[in-house]
Amino acid sequence: MKALIKGILFFIFVLIFYHICDYFLGKQPVFLSNTYQQANNIYTLKYPYDWLYTSTDKAGVIFSGPKDTPAFFTVIKIELLTANQLGNQAVSISDLVKDYTEQLSKQGKVIDFGNLALPSDPEHIKGMYVTILYQYNGNEFKKTQYFLARDSSQKEFYLWSYTALEKDYDLSLPTAQAMFDSWIIRY
Repeated sequence: MKALIKGILFFIFVLIFYHICDYFLGKQPVFLSNTYQQANNIYTLKYPYDWLYTSTDKAGVIFSGPKDTPAFFTVIKIELLTANQLGNQAVSISDLVKDYTEQLSKQGKVIDFGNLALPSDPEHIKGMYVTILYQYNGNEFKKTQYFLARDSSQKEFYLWSYTALEKDYDLSLPTAQAMFDSWIIRY
């Protein structure tokens, strides 16, 4: 019986120690208490209670953190790119990424790229990402842009971007990732 109690106490100690370490290493849990639903019910995602959003045209939305915090300069933007905007032709994700990186390589530096899938539907919604560093108004920014095909027709794409001051990028990255993980696209 004493061994069982010691085992339970040891487990509780390890659990508490783990959470304390996460706290001091800046790995606090992300709480996404609000749900954003796009006007046409095309997609939903969760976001923090103190973040703001502005709906845009093209089924888009822009999120930013609370005022007077480093997250205020963080922007998460979602937009829909349609066949009409692409000249009514099918385009591959690779073509979009190539065009995007060619445009941005004039302003900044590509530091990472690769393939990805939407965590809520990895079988059907796949794409690519590009991360760049660039200067704007004397500040260095870091931006990760996701390109996701909404369906197999290659005529509708979602562009998801996470942008922050380079020095603050890692601070809001867990929130951005949790929001991306919560994103559900209907098709």
